[in-house]
Amino acid sequence: MIATAGSLTRAASLTVTATATYSISSLTCTPARLVPDQKASCVGYLSAQAPSGGLVATLTSSSPDLSIPGSVSIPASGTGFLFQAAASSLVTTVESATITAVVNSSKRQIVVTIDPTPKFYLKSNTQELSLLANGASVAPSIAPSNWIGALTVRGNGSVAPDPVVGAEGFSFHRNGGQNTDTAFINFSAGASFGAVFDNAPELWFLLKSAYSFAERKALPSSNMRGAFEVFDDLGPWYNFATYTTSSGQLQFSYGARGYSGVYTVPAGQEDVVFGKGVAAKIGIKWTASSISLFINGRLAATAAIAPKTANWSSRSAFTIGSRSVRIGAGGYYASDDSIAEFAIR
Repeated sequence: MIATAGSLTRAASLTVTATATYSISSLTCTPARLVPDQKASCVGYLSAQAPSGGLVATLTSSSPDLSIPGSVSIPASGTGFLFQAAASSLVTTVESATITAVVNSSKRQIVVTIDPTPKFYLKSNTQELSLLANGASVAPSIAPSNWIGALTVRGNGSVAPDPVVGAEGFSFHRNGGQNTDTAFINFSAGASFGAVFDNAPELWFLLKSAYSFAERKALPSSNMRGAFEVFDDLGPWYNFATYTTSSGQLQFSYGARGYSGVYTVPAGQEDVVFGKGVAAKIGIKWTASSISLFINGRLAATAAIAPKTANWSSRSAFTIGSRSVRIGAGGYYASDDSIAEFAIR
């Protein structure tokens, strides 16, 4: 820099140093609404790259039911930070928790809601299904208003109260690769199924075995029992079934997001897991990259998947107690293993 006054000239130097403020420009968590035992992926972005020594984001949660790490390191030149928020499995009422992130003196907050309320809940009792005859309406304890449920009974088929817990539980008859003597429950909702299934990460139900392992192996082939099946417009999207193989193994077939997996019960554990009168709590969870089967709260099997989009349409169907109505009008492989407490969360 040069200054001149008349014949007098003076020069001076000036150094300009830029100092970044490192503010948190955004903080998001996906999803921002969790069910118990679900995790959210959270990301915060900085207004500038971290300096050579890096930075630290300090994290706090307003609720012990939403656990997060205490801090996250941001490396040199980093422009953001990642962490997970995990909802407690013990939450019983809707709860909102605030996550606070601080970098230097900059602070950002986001609210994550934990909601244990099912989107669909069929207890399987006589209040929900008071008439065990063909065409009887089914009124779940919780369901979208446009989910229309009805019981189908054909020929010598039947549905029977078969308690799994308290007075809750129904079994469907007759089983086998036929649908002329059968019974099942079906819900029709058209394309609006997607509003629930596309935004739910899990479903759970109780299934009580009607047979010992030896009795199940002695049943006529195929001895598949279809607990439920959800069809979009093109194929099975969610499902669960039990059967024994020709080599004498007890297997559970499960599916979610248009993919399927198989779990083989360890030899010698068949009657412990699913013997006569034994009620197993079955859970199926899914993300965009995996589907998982849980038995009595423990992870039994998991499979990697690639994201797919369901083709929900007026023909979509949700069938409980047999294979889907999209397969020969329904009723194949009815479940005489009793079903209760079916919840989508």
